[in-house]
Amino acid sequence: MLVVTSGDEATGIPYLTFKKYPRSKYPKGVAMRSAVDNNQSAFDFAEYGLGTPQESNDAYSGYSLWTLMVFVNSHEIRSEISKPIGFDGHGRIAGWDERIILHPVPNDGAAIDIDLIEPDTPDAEIDIPVSRL
Repeated sequence: MLVVTSGDEATGIPYLTFKKYPRSKYPKGVAMRSAVDNNQSAFDFAEYGLGTPQESNDAYSGYSLWTLMVFVNSHEIRSEISKPIGFDGHGRIAGWDERIILHPVPNDGAAIDIDLIEPDTPDAEIDIPVSRL
């Protein structure tokens, strides 16, 4: 599952450069907290002799949540695809299992050229099922 959200000024910058991990710009609700909690419990503890997690009736059980977090300022657009695992005291996403930092895009008003990859067979159809949880 991929969710798009706005991030703070640390979004899209490696920790070693900025000395701060990013946070979501705004607090998140109950559904997001449930999905992030599922990310925390998605580890297989049985192989370490710690038992297995309880079965969950949660709608997000069995899914991993990732965020496409975006930060925009007058100079550039920074983004990252990251797997959240925790929140700060204000309800903003603040803990990360993995961060994939994307290249920044200049925010100079110019059009952005996106090169699309042509499929090997032009008539190939891609079917992506979409459903509400």
